[in-house]
Amino acid sequence: MNRTLLAALAVAALGPAGCGDKDNKIAAEGGACPTQEAVTIALTNYVQKDLWSPGERDIWKISAVDGLTFSNIEIGDPIKKVVDYSGGEKDVCPVRVTYTFQLHHADGRVETKQMGADKTHLFYLDAFHTWTFKTD
Repeated sequence: MNRTLLAALAVAALGPAGCGDKDNKIAAEGGACPTQEAVTIALTNYVQKDLWSPGERDIWKISAVDGLTFSNIEIGDPIKKVVDYSGGEKDVCPVRVTYTFQLHHADGRVETKQMGADKTHLFYLDAFHTWTFKTD
């Protein structure tokens, strides 16, 4: 599929909003930024599946990870940036958000962790058209 067709599909699916639109965050000229819902889904998956995978939970004796909350999600205008080694620059959307969650240790302790403060998350669509991110 070419970029024009992908852009048309994105606009059709998400609506004709500009990047300044707080509700839908669609970039002008075909690039798309994630919605706030897509950001929360990606970060939730990161915390639950990548950061605290079953293997990590076993190593660190974590019985549960829950209570994930998010600060105000700020989505910036799309920029070009190299985010992986598979090619050149990609369209990415900078996102600023702080998120907090609780770690329940096997011994009964509950620890609150905060991540994302003073960081910029660079969101982009991966090869499977799923929102993913790198932290800058």
